[in-house]
Amino acid sequence: MYSRDLSQKSKAAKRLYAQRGQCINAYPVYGYLKSPEDKRAWIPDPEAAPVVQRMFNWYAEGLTPTEIAKRLNEDGTPTPAQHKRALGSKRQLWNSERTDNFWRATTIGKILRDERYTGKLVALKTTLSELGNIHSAKAIEKGDWIIVPGAFEAIISQEIFDQVQAKLETVRPARKLGPMKRRLFSRKLRCGHCGAALIRHEIAQGVYYACDGRTWNGTDDCKKIRLFETDLIQAVLASIRFQAQLAKRTEEQLDRQAKKVQAAQDRTQSAQQRIQRRIAQLEAQKAETYLSFDLGKISQTQYREQCIKLGTAITEQHTKLEMLNQTSDSDSSSVDIVSYGQINGLKQLTNLRTLNRNVVEILIHSVQVYSGKHIEISWNFNEDDMRLIAKEDTTMRDSN
Repeated sequence: MYSRDLSQKSKAAKRLYAQRGQCINAYPVYGYLKSPEDKRAWIPDPEAAPVVQRMFNWYAEGLTPTEIAKRLNEDGTPTPAQHKRALGSKRQLWNSERTDNFWRATTIGKILRDERYTGKLVALKTTLSELGNIHSAKAIEKGDWIIVPGAFEAIISQEIFDQVQAKLETVRPARKLGPMKRRLFSRKLRCGHCGAALIRHEIAQGVYYACDGRTWNGTDDCKKIRLFETDLIQAVLASIRFQAQLAKRTEEQLDRQAKKVQAAQDRTQSAQQRIQRRIAQLEAQKAETYLSFDLGKISQTQYREQCIKLGTAITEQHTKLEMLNQTSDSDSSSVDIVSYGQINGLKQLTNLRTLNRNVVEILIHSVQVYSGKHIEISWNFNEDDMRLIAKEDTTMRDSN
């Protein structure tokens, strides 16, 4: 209830700032900077604003977004991600990890449709349906957005912006707002050759992915990437089932290893108890020797010789006990090689037949796609440990 109340207060504060024409974005849109005097005000970026103006002018003159992107790449114009890093931003998104990224037609299209370049503040376009879950964002109808004209200095005139929008609508109408759905492999697929994000295409034959860099900066191998989603799903399912089999074998091996360690610990504990009993006996003999000396049954010389002999024996037993304690500690620590919780989750996927976004999000960090339909999957768990244990298990059984 406290979190929900805090969330409502935060939303109300953001709405109030937006209605005043004050920016609530953590980062300004490409082409603007935060004002040094007021962090909620934007000012034109002297380096990026002219680039935005060139984009609008070129498109109005007849260039396509792909041609604009190609021209910017040829001119060596820094991309938005590169420009932000040059300004000192430490923000790292999945699709901007590469320092050698390049302009894309999709990036140009987003900039050309953004009416904030006319000086309008546009805020609260989405809302979260689940408290604290950033993946539950839902689009809000444009009529419910907060739009404040003249909130900051315009980079693009309203006339040029309207002209560009009219032209964009004739080429590709803006999509109607609807629920914001994350695709099955959203933000997971990357070109193994150039590192660019793969683009999803829908055709009559189905959905396929291709390298976005194939048009300009991509290599010949990038241009050969064309992987249908059905083939990708089958390959990923097969890989998950293989990892699940490894998890089962790893668990079996860890169980056997745990039993061996437990048996060794039991033997060690028995040996420790024997040594402790022996130390107690020697200490008792030492006490009896003193009593015999005190009663005059043995001489002082005999008493000293017996004390030295018993003291040496006690020291030897303590040394043995310390060595056994160290062995016990090393055996117990060697068992915890892989998290049992992780293995239990994986082994249940042995017969997985369908793939959904939740499974992809939990298991897969990224998928590198190469020409020839070759893929490499980076998992969110350490498959090397399981593979190593399973290999050791196989080697041990073969040797037996």
